[in-house]
Amino acid sequence: MPGNNGALTTLQSAADQHPDDFNIRLQLSETLLRLQRKDEAAAAAKSVLEDATDPGLMNNAAYILSETGHDLAYAETMSRKSVGMLEEKGAAITATEANSHTFANANMLIAAWDTLGWILYQEGKLEDAQPLIAAAWRDSLRAEIGDHLGQVEEAMHKKDEACEAYHLAFAAMNSNTPPEVHKHIYESFTRLEASGAKPGPKNETEALQNLRTYKLGHIAGMNGWGTFRIELTADGVIEAQQMSGDHRIASISEAIMKMKFPELVPTGSKAHLLRSAVVSCSQTAGCEVVLVPEGGLLTERQ
Repeated sequence: MPGNNGALTTLQSAADQHPDDFNIRLQLSETLLRLQRKDEAAAAAKSVLEDATDPGLMNNAAYILSETGHDLAYAETMSRKSVGMLEEKGAAITATEANSHTFANANMLIAAWDTLGWILYQEGKLEDAQPLIAAAWRDSLRAEIGDHLGQVEEAMHKKDEACEAYHLAFAAMNSNTPPEVHKHIYESFTRLEASGAKPGPKNETEALQNLRTYKLGHIAGMNGWGTFRIELTADGVIEAQQMSGDHRIASISEAIMKMKFPELVPTGSKAHLLRSAVVSCSQTAGCEVVLVPEGGLLTERQ
């Protein structure tokens, strides 16, 4: 807490000196929230939302506002605006034209789906929240989003599904996962299993890997590996481009184009989502496509 108080003093001074800096206002709001000064945190978040034109800033401020419990309807409105802007921006880019900014936009959209779903969950709109958070989880495999999904499934009285979500979120944790999220995930699946929920997978890490692995089966003459850039929509893949690896498997793009990934894009979304994948084929195991969570250009060069 002393650290937050010190940060608050610094940020308040910076905000006074730079009143037009939205990022400072956002950090100020976040710090006030950590100090449980929710009225002030909400006011600071709203001050960002009233003026911001950047969808990333809108998303972050809407999320903080929702965490204060204040004005959820306004948070939902601005979150939907952020999602709409990001989806429109992504739809204008092809896989061939993609660069680091395009991949960042795709990952921002995934975060915005989670934000909107989380706000809807807090408003009690569970049926609307679930597909947004489920898609964000499958695309990112981030522990915090898996925790959100578990809470939505639990609120929908789907104890088995919630327990599995918590277990997979536990497997997805890393050094960036906040301690309070770690604690909530562990306590949640422990509590659910004690109340009779179906135990989670025996090998959580393997189950997590399976969530991003898609089998294509044996394809005659196909052998080797490569990285691919995939552009997909709610209806399926609209572009698949090989970026590195064996040229012998270039023709597998035809099979990838026929794939469906309905769980990766929320129902009704107009998004064009850019993903990276590692594709490997062997005569014994067949071919498989492994999506890279939050992948990008770095993945393609490996």
